Amino acid sequence: MTWAQHDTPAGPVERILTTRQRDPGGDTTALEREIDHLVYGLYDLTTEEIAVVEESTRAK
Repeated sequence: MTWAQHDTPAGPVERILTTRQRDPGGDTTALEREIDHLVYGLYDLTTEEIAVVEESTRAK
């Protein structure tokens, strides 16, 4: 798949920026996860690869 065949992270990023402008402490977790999943799709990551990425980036 090409980039054009995917949704881009631009939409969720814009919504995060808008949320943070209105409320700097606003919860954007769901939007951040949406971006994560878009990126996983762009790189055609497998379920196993996604698990490795998420484990390595999990807050300690």
